[in-house]
Amino acid sequence: METLINFYLGREACSKYDGKIIKDLNYINRSLGNVIVIDGDLNNVKKNPDNVIIIPDFLGNPNDQELKVIIPFLKEMAKSEVKDVREVIDKYGNYKTYLKYYKDHPKYHVLLPDKVNNIFNC
Repeated sequence: METLINFYLGREACSKYDGKIIKDLNYINRSLGNVIVIDGDLNNVKKNPDNVIIIPDFLGNPNDQELKVIIPFLKEMAKSEVKDVREVIDKYGNYKTYLKYYKDHPKYHVLLPDKVNNIFNC
């Protein structure tokens, strides 16, 4: 099975910004065009907001499928024709980027529950 998640950013990849400790992607020494951070709060990655996809925090709900639903999106971003993930995130926004992407790509419509489709039709 292919691994899409290669790193976990711990305290060693953090810096102080506006008096708060935040994740700092400059510490990973990689092209940021290939880096996606999945977090519950955009403020946790203030220095690199173009790389962040916001999903709700996991609170122990056994019905929470958020990470499972994002897998097809991450696989698409891992393909070679996506040269810079920040362009995709910019196009679809930071919040639930992958659901907006799925709406634009018919083969992923099965991943959009009716309630999510209603949100986008507003």
